[in-house]
Amino acid sequence: MFGPLALSNFAVEAFIAVTTALGNALVLWVIIRRQQLHTTTNVFIASLAASDMLVGLVGIPCVLVTSFGLPRNLYGCLLVNCAILSFTQVSIFGLLSVALERFVAIRFPFLYTQYVTTTVALVVSAVNWLIGCFIGLIPLFGWNLGWNDADVCNFILVIDLRYHVYMGFFVFMLGPLLIMFAIYVYIFSVLRRANRQIAAVQVSAVVSSESTHASIVRKEIKAAAKFGVVIGAFVIAWVPLEIMNAVTIWFGSTCIPCIYLGVWLSHLNSAINPFIYAYGNSYMRIALKNTILFWRTPEVHSENTTSVA
Repeated sequence: MFGPLALSNFAVEAFIAVTTALGNALVLWVIIRRQQLHTTTNVFIASLAASDMLVGLVGIPCVLVTSFGLPRNLYGCLLVNCAILSFTQVSIFGLLSVALERFVAIRFPFLYTQYVTTTVALVVSAVNWLIGCFIGLIPLFGWNLGWNDADVCNFILVIDLRYHVYMGFFVFMLGPLLIMFAIYVYIFSVLRRANRQIAAVQVSAVVSSESTHASIVRKEIKAAAKFGVVIGAFVIAWVPLEIMNAVTIWFGSTCIPCIYLGVWLSHLNSAINPFIYAYGNSYMRIALKNTILFWRTPEVHSENTTSVA
């Protein structure tokens, strides 16, 4: 239990937990404090940051507790193992909500302006949390392996991998990811076509009448690209671990060091998301920088308010 691999696991997970909690707490702080960031899209970003922050504050510490074989009862063990499953599922639904929000904004702009408000985004986020937590807690309601003769708490000893792979991975992870992929293919095809049309007009006519539209299209392309990176990072971080879980079910073989690497990679995803948000948003990047350096919110400058979505 306390060999080199276990100690390395504890050190890596502790580092990821602290980085994840602090980074996402900063994102939440900046979004809450800055009125300019109170947009529909940023409601979903805040929800994603909250779920990622809880991965660092609750999910990873629970994983570390189970590395010591604790707690030594079925429902306590199920609860600590289900925590990170719930937060992950909430993140998936949050990513899907962002994709759908961008789709409606581009496909139905008038309906978007009229009906898609921050209040609607808050309600959708609340529903995401309710459904995501319910799905993540399903093992508590009976779909589990029961307690084990070894009398230790371990994910693969209490969580039925058939639930985790067939429902958690194939249905509630791959399903939303495929929908998101289709949405972003559509969004980029529409925006590329609009960009080419604007470029043609600007070559053959006066550019002033098209400059505003061109600016909007470029902003939408940038926003779509940013969330495409977020989704891509999620796929890279989580799919390898889920494939290893599927291999365990189908072939019964398990590479323990590989599992550790897969778990670290999946947890690291929650730590890198704040950097992706900041990289794709100049105002948030400046706000985060000032918050880190001075623990204060920056003054509003017109040059820093280019894009908040």
